[in-house]
Amino acid sequence: MVHRRYLNRSRYIKGWVGWGAKPPFDAELVLIDGREERRVPVKDIPIRLSHLALLADCRFLLVSGRTSRITAAEETWRANALVFSRLGSPEGEFCIGDDIPALVTDRSGGIWTEYGDEGIYGGHPESGGGLAGWTPEGRAMWLPQGRLPDVPLEGLTAATEDDGVWLLWYSGGSRAGTYLTRVTPSTGEVTSYRVSFAVHRASARW
Repeated sequence: MVHRRYLNRSRYIKGWVGWGAKPPFDAELVLIDGREERRVPVKDIPIRLSHLALLADCRFLLVSGRTSRITAAEETWRANALVFSRLGSPEGEFCIGDDIPALVTDRSGGIWTEYGDEGIYGGHPESGGGLAGWTPEGRAMWLPQGRLPDVPLEGLTAATEDDGVWLLWYSGGSRAGTYLTRVTPSTGEVTSYRVSFAVHRASARW
């Protein structure tokens, strides 16, 4: 939850999705478990917020979908992922790629990201694969490395089931279409399924 005084509206995006909090801003994370409610204050968030995800030990992750090189000549990218303790204290920050339309965390705290075309072709090394898995400390632990049926062009959505991670994406290569990929984090095993265009259209609306 963010107070309205921190909100501003984009000149380029219409509707409620064009509203966002301008950094730095304060917020409050509200966690509801059955009838119990816990509120965690978070101060001076320095990024434009795109994603919120839970980590192990009641910690949580805030992520901006975009980042950039610190300077045009450097290969170092600005941090766009912030880890907070269960009490809302900052514990770490790192970069997990650029142009992130979908993100999910697994039960062990692994972070799974999908990228859009601006990230895939924007020069960030991990974004270039279209999909990536990260440790809670920000180290890339899984990349496609040729194990997908085609080259991703845009990530759509992501979810977890038991020990598996599901990533929905579409490609624009020689086998263009929409694919659902299951990754088993403990083994790195990858299985992909081609899905109908109807799923692609529905996912884009979620």
